[in-house]
Amino acid sequence: MIGTDVLFGLAGGMLFSLVLPFGGLIWMRKRFCRSVKPFFIGMAVFAVFQLFTRIPLLQAVLPLTGWFQQMAQIPWLYSLFLGLTAGIFEETGRYLAFRFVLKKERRFEDGLLFGLGHAGMEMIALLGLTYLNNILLAFMLNNGMLDTLPGLDAATIELLTQQLSGITLPLIGVALYERLVTLALHMGFSVLVLYSVRAKRPVRIKEKLDSGVQVSYAVKEGNPFWFLLAVLLHGAIDSMIGLLPYYFGVDVWGLELVFTLFTALLAGGVFLLKRRFDAEDAGDAFLQNNH
Repeated sequence: MIGTDVLFGLAGGMLFSLVLPFGGLIWMRKRFCRSVKPFFIGMAVFAVFQLFTRIPLLQAVLPLTGWFQQMAQIPWLYSLFLGLTAGIFEETGRYLAFRFVLKKERRFEDGLLFGLGHAGMEMIALLGLTYLNNILLAFMLNNGMLDTLPGLDAATIELLTQQLSGITLPLIGVALYERLVTLALHMGFSVLVLYSVRAKRPVRIKEKLDSGVQVSYAVKEGNPFWFLLAVLLHGAIDSMIGLLPYYFGVDVWGLELVFTLFTALLAGGVFLLKRRFDAEDAGDAFLQNNH
């Protein structure tokens, strides 16, 4: 039997996965943002580059190849591969969105809103739908109806029963906290990628003239450093999910502590980066007012 407290916890978690992103959208829309477009583009990017691309490749295509099967037997290499591909796919999706779709939504707040939508889609897909499925299975288990599901043998029913019975309120609480941390990470990564698209940097230009070589400078938009930094940071934090428990015996509480510290450092760096956003926005406004 699955207790009522656990069922309420699962229901609360499912509700949390909807209220947090959309409640955040309403609050940010009123407080900071001119457009909700970054939020929904962020959701679409996660769906396209993770749910419809990377995850199917990892689950259905790559396991058919020999090199992938061999790599999966090497924990450190497999963890790094999973982490780095997550960084590459998701940050590339963010870059393409900011570069080609969100040409008018490139303020600091737009980056945060994009990250909220990106994390919101992940939250709904990986937490909300999972909890909904667990609630339905728990009701069936409590009413002795699991054996009515097609295609389930006795061994599978026993496994499901063990998994459902292992759900506790503390584990639900940890999962919800992890989603909060992941939300902050996605908002931070989104700001980094946004800045890689809109950053202004001086470019040296040489022109050959009859009198010699003339050197001048122009301002070019875009700096790949910030995109690469987002990819590497994303890959690093995702790789820790496999590396720390296997090689260092870190439990779920230790992982959350590491993720929290990592997120705090990223948040500090991102809000320092906001000064560059503000300075460039002020410069752009000055140029527009004096043309």
